[in-house]
Amino acid sequence: MKKNIFPDAMTHLDGDLIEKYYVIDEEITVQTSKSARGRWLKWVAVAACFAVLCATCIVVPNVLKQPTADFEIEDGVLLSYHGDDAEVVVPRSVTRIANYAFKNKKNIKTIVLTSNVKSVDHYAFYGCENLNTLTLTEDHPYFKNTGGLILSMDGTTLIYANRAVGENLEVPESVTEIQSCAICYSDIRVLTLPESITSLGEYGIIFNDCLESVVLSGVTEIGQNAFYNNVSLKAVSAPKAITIGKNAFSGCVSLRTVSCPAAQVIEKEAFSNCVSLEDIELPAAIRIADGAFYRCKELLVAQFPLVEEIGNHTFSESGLAVLKCPKVTSLGKSFLNDTKVASLTIPQVTSGLSPDTFNGSALRELRGHSGSYVERYAIENGFSFIDLEAITYPNGYVETNDIVYVLGAGTALMKDESGTVVDFIPPFSATKEPLQRYAKGAEYSIVGYYGEQYYAKNESLTDVRPAVDGDETTDYGDFEYVEHDTYIEITHYRGAAVHIVVPEQINGKPVQKLARTFLDGVSSDTSMMRKVVKSITAKSVTTLEEGMGFWRELYSLEVLIMPKVEKVWDDQFQDATKLKYIDLSSASYIGDYAFNSMKNCGMLILGEIEEISKDAFAGATVAVVKGKANTYAEQWANAKNIRFETVAE
Repeated sequence: MKKNIFPDAMTHLDGDLIEKYYVIDEEITVQTSKSARGRWLKWVAVAACFAVLCATCIVVPNVLKQPTADFEIEDGVLLSYHGDDAEVVVPRSVTRIANYAFKNKKNIKTIVLTSNVKSVDHYAFYGCENLNTLTLTEDHPYFKNTGGLILSMDGTTLIYANRAVGENLEVPESVTEIQSCAICYSDIRVLTLPESITSLGEYGIIFNDCLESVVLSGVTEIGQNAFYNNVSLKAVSAPKAITIGKNAFSGCVSLRTVSCPAAQVIEKEAFSNCVSLEDIELPAAIRIADGAFYRCKELLVAQFPLVEEIGNHTFSESGLAVLKCPKVTSLGKSFLNDTKVASLTIPQVTSGLSPDTFNGSALRELRGHSGSYVERYAIENGFSFIDLEAITYPNGYVETNDIVYVLGAGTALMKDESGTVVDFIPPFSATKEPLQRYAKGAEYSIVGYYGEQYYAKNESLTDVRPAVDGDETTDYGDFEYVEHDTYIEITHYRGAAVHIVVPEQINGKPVQKLARTFLDGVSSDTSMMRKVVKSITAKSVTTLEEGMGFWRELYSLEVLIMPKVEKVWDDQFQDATKLKYIDLSSASYIGDYAFNSMKNCGMLILGEIEEISKDAFAGATVAVVKGKANTYAEQWANAKNIRFETVAE
């Protein structure tokens, strides 16, 4: 069969016109008569075809930029696209778009699905991170556009979410399935799934770096890698989820809260490297697999009242200090490696504790029943043992088993041999470390810290962890600094917030300098903060240490507020491609290639600028420069054809 080349290329044309052309083409292709009349009709057909092409000369040249050779098609299935166009029209001969057909085509902004396309496979648009719009030809028989959502005609399958849907998406009740990569490249920040969606498959929502909050109303199974590496995700609620799959939330570095009250199985590395995770609600968990909370640095307290099995390295290198698992029967090797858990109550364990079980842990005390396997293990392996039946509290104290925190210095947390409460001693000064309150009295509570019990003043304790909001303040403990005679120099940031606010004072001295090691991590994971930080606010800082250092690789940085910084050196922010707002009100100098990669900066404030190097903003796009009238800033903006706005003197 002879291939129809022009019909595929003419998919922008009116439908009736295309159908007419197909008739003409068929006549040209199958006409075999050698009669004069036949030859005459053939030439009439050719002439008609030529007339159609001429009549549409405005449209056809654009379409012909996508020759058939750009499409690999077999039996109506589009296997792959090899072109580089921003707008791609799927050929009419295509009835199905296969997996990875447009893989990693970063130039594509629009794809038009012609009316013969019946189905789109999972991952068809994998890696198309600039794909803003999936368009349908008029009266498409197989798909429909509902408020920017491309759905199957029956409304049950979400194929793609166009950028037009905005930041808040409530998926329609008719949808029962979300195609992989359907919302990967949208601007959605808040996602709510309906009761009708009961399962999220492997890589279901992968690669959406805008998503901040998800509510999975009816989901009972969160599949493997479903939200893997969603760096902006902060909160998850899945009230009906029974299973959380392998790596489901691994690498979600901003994730703080998880509420899955029905979840029974937490698969391998489900929350590994969630370095901001601090609040988990998993009361129904029965099995927690290997590495499920590996490197969850902010997870200080974990309570699993029903858990029976905890795997290898489950909490390894986390911030865990208190673990409650009273019904656990199986513990994996090194599951508390490099944590601060010092006391563990495990009365249901009757066998299986190996010498590797508590490798690398700070454990000093085991609690169980007298004469049990746990007691024998404790004695044989050098742990102290406490018989649960022997624990008694003074009259007037009520058992609570609460988790509490110390808020301020001066807390009385120690008692002498006679039981008299004495002054506090370190490390109880403004600590975020959790304490377990075993019993509460009128004025004092009995609290545990690293396996030891002390009295604590009730007024000094709180049942809620002190809030640390990165958008308003960043806890001083997240910064390492050098105290000079008259100012503070910040050397490292060790927190996990993507919105960093540098304190203006520490110990009564102004914070005036940021070292070039500011975001140099102690490991590859912490240095990864460079790639996920979205804003840096440093209102008192006057000096950035010269040299690139941490200032490189700020791929996600959108806001930079440093109103007192005096100089920005060569190359310092050249990787910050997403910068949208910059306040350098006091800067007098900006060096070569300092901001040369910005794609769409909306506002640049330059109040005191005296010199901008020739290539400081080479290749960058700036919408507005704001500064004082009749200054160098205004001259520079005018020379670059950038709109200038004056600020009040």
